[in-house]
This record gives sequence, structure tokens and C-alpha cells, in this order.
Amino acid sequence: MRERAERVAWRLLALGTRPGDRIGLATGRSRETIAAVLGIAKAGAVCVPLDPAYPAARLAAMVDQARPVRIIARAADAALVPDPGLLLDAESLLDAPDARTAQDARTAQEVLPAIDLAGGAYVLFTSGSTGRPKGVAMPHRSLAALIGWQIRGASAAPGRTTAQYAPLSFDVSFQEIYSTLCCGGTLRLVTEDERRDMAASLRLLDRAEVERVFLPYVALQQLAEASAALGIVPRRLRIIVSSGEQLRVTDEIRALLAALPGAVLENQYGPTESHVVTRHTMTGPPASFPLLAPIGTPVEGAEVHVLDERGRPVPAGVKGELYLGGAVLADGYLGDPALTAERFVRPAGHRGAPALPDRRPRPGPARRHPALRRPRGHPGEGPRLPGGARRGGTRPDGAGRTPEGGARAGGRGGGTQGHRRTDRPGRLPRR
Repeated sequence: MRERAERVAWRLLALGTRPGDRIGLATGRSRETIAAVLGIAKAGAVCVPLDPAYPAARLAAMVDQARPVRIIARAADAALVPDPGLLLDAESLLDAPDARTAQDARTAQEVLPAIDLAGGAYVLFTSGSTGRPKGVAMPHRSLAALIGWQIRGASAAPGRTTAQYAPLSFDVSFQEIYSTLCCGGTLRLVTEDERRDMAASLRLLDRAEVERVFLPYVALQQLAEASAALGIVPRRLRIIVSSGEQLRVTDEIRALLAALPGAVLENQYGPTESHVVTRHTMTGPPASFPLLAPIGTPVEGAEVHVLDERGRPVPAGVKGELYLGGAVLADGYLGDPALTAERFVRPAGHRGAPALPDRRPRPGPARRHPALRRPRGHPGEGPRLPGGARRGGTRPDGAGRTPEGGARAGGRGGGTQGHRRTDRPGRLPRR
């Protein structure tokens, strides 16, 4: 895998790719795609997943926004590339090495650029409420913060086998890939046919002895129902991570977990603009798990707070707006500074420590690091924090860190509506 990834990097560098250049990737689900993801990063470039299954108009809009310098695509999908001059043939790039790739290696002198944490890692598109694709620019800083936490957390799987289930156009795929390979694990690819057939997915998890899987709630429910109907239990599965929508721990999911000794169920929450910001980990008897899983406590590097319209922390029991901040945030929306300024903002009147490691107050726009702002709505519709009340976040008291800014966006692992703060001992870490 390393050799394939470096071959991609050398080829990109030999073609004149510079750090920060965006590279489109339209290759479907394969080992070669994983190598291309890693190779693009090794070249210092930004990965822009382009799902060949998307409508041509949507792909064209994505390419128009991202303006990649190259698009890696298989011959069968070459027609999807609007400008033939951008096409980089995937077969010649990713298949067996030849004289050209050897020359590329010599051209690049086998020296790969250092990765700048402030540089871009990937661009993912989300339509949100507008229906128009919006490119979210995620830097290496944010990806590194997520993976650094993930490989040390309760849902880490060092040396174990993880299913690569999520499409590359979803942020969970980068979490699956990097959190597995960065701790010596094995990534087991799930084909598109297997993804669409939960019975086939179940058999694969059992046959391949997969030990960790990331699934949205609907897919997890389908997996649990297939397990009950077919009498098949993926015998090595121990860690199930769910995100993307409200997690409901149904009777079928409890039965599946009860058949997996020592299983861990973790609910992760966060929008594309920040990826994971909170998690709630459940262990022990599945019968004791709540029906509606809370979004939990902030992951390392993330800040989660509920503020009033003046940007002040709300008192216990009062509704407010959910703000997410810290090193996990994206840089904003690609090519749309107006939308970035609108949604990645400093709350009015808010005086908090910056969301970077120095944690010292630093006023002024040059050091603004926004948080994710969530709109208020009806009390019963928000994501849940521990304790049972539906809400989207809470702030630590006293010395708790507070974000410098906020952004409106869609979420993973819960709703987007009303948020209510409560003070419950031990629920959010005091930082």
C-alpha cells in the first residue's frame, strides 16, 4: 500500500502538482482508491472525492467549485471529466509499476513534501438546505486532531480489522481509512453491492472477521434485523460506531450487541464542517443503554457550548444556540467567503479562549477560529446530551473553554433544533 501510494504521489509531483492543489478522485471502491487517497496526501495535495454514481450535473458543479488540477478516473468513467486535459488515467497510475512511474520517482527524487497542518486534506460537498453543492475545506489540522483522538479512544481498534463501509464522498470514510491504517490495523473493503445488501454485508463481517464497523443508524438497524432473521452473528465484531443521524438503540440492536461479548457501541456527533465533535460510549449490558443515545461529551480538540443570542453561556435549563469550536473545524466553504463569513462567526459579545492549543485570549480577525452554530427550534427536536433532555450541547462551568465563533450547518448523529443546557455532574469535562 505504501509503494502504491508513493507511486501516486511521485506521479502527481512529476506532473507539476504543488502543495495545496486539489486532485479529483473518481475511481469507485477499491484498494487502488485507498492508495490514491494516501498518495494525494503524500504529494501535499487536497483530495476531492467525485462519486461516479452522482448525476453528471452535480459532478460538473462540484468540479466547477473545486477546480482540481487533475482528476484521477478509470477509463469507464473518463466521460465524467468535463475537461479531458484534467484526466489522469487511473489504470496507468494505480496498476503495476512501469518505466514511467520509475521515471516519476527519479524526477521527484523520491523526496515527498512535508505536510503542513494548515494545508488542505480534503474537500467534501454538502447540499444542506439550499440543494446547491457546497465544498467544505477540511485542513490536515482538523483531520489529525480527529484521528489522534480516535486511535486513543474507547472505539480505537489498534491492529484490528475495520470495515471500509462509507462512500468516499462522506467524511466517515476518511475516519475509517486513517484511524485504521495509523494504528496498524487492516482495512476490509466493502463492495458497493455488499453495501446495498445488508445480508451480504453481515456475511462479509462474519467471514472477514471484522472487529470494528462505522454505520449510520438505519444501516445498523438493518444489520441487526438481518442478524436476527438469518441467525448469523459476526463473531469477531466488538466495536460499532454510529453517526450521521439520531441513534436509536432498538430491541434488535440490543439483541445483536448482547450476542457480541464485550461489545462497545459509540454514538458520534458532528457536521461535515467539523466532523466528530462529541461521542457517547456505551458498554456493559445492552439492556441498560438508553433508547435515544445522547451525543455525549466533546472529543479531544473540540469545544461544545450553548450560548444565548448575545454569545453568552446560558443558565441551566435555558434554551440557546449550539456552538462548536476548536481544532476540529473546517476552514470554511470553498470559494465562498461570504457564506463562510456568515456561518463561521464570532458570537457577539463573547469573550472566550481561542480554539487552538495556546488557549490564550487573542482578539482580532487574524486569529478567529470559528465554531459551529446550530439554529434554535422546538424543544423536543435537538440531539441529546447525557441526562435525558433533548438538546445539542452544554458548556462547562467556571474555567470551561468557550469557542470564539460559530457556524450554521447540518449535523451528524442528531437533529439540529432546540438546545437546552443542564448542569449534571460529570457529564461534560471541565477543561
